Amino acid sequence: MENAAPFAARDAWMVIVRQADRMLFAEHFDLQATLTTSVFERVIKGADEIYRYFEATRAMFDSFAFNSEVSHEGRTFMTWEGHALEKTLTGVTIVERNPAGLVTKVEIYSGPLSALTPFATDLERRLKERVAPT
Repeated sequence: MENAAPFAARDAWMVIVRQADRMLFAEHFDLQATLTTSVFERVIKGADEIYRYFEATRAMFDSFAFNSEVSHEGRTFMTWEGHALEKTLTGVTIVERNPAGLVTKVEIYSGPLSALTPFATDLERRLKERVAPT
């Protein structure tokens, strides 16, 4: 089912991930929220660790834009394109919410590998082992 308002979920999601205040960011997440992403081998757990991920990645992208979104049964699928480290990345972000509207799960899958590898290396450096892959 397509959203009635174009990119309504995308706009709401961008407000959350651009939130500079960690406590205000956390208000949007369930206590057991998780983030799975192409750049880590493990699942990131909890709003605090998810915040650190987005805080680091916000600083890495020179440009970022969502291309499309579809929402269905508590999940929103958003395709995107971004430019970071002189490379173009494309991907999909999937956001799942509970009945109360809190984010319970985020999945971010991106490529191509030629752009993802340097991105992951730089992200790990920026996080300085706070959310390092295992």
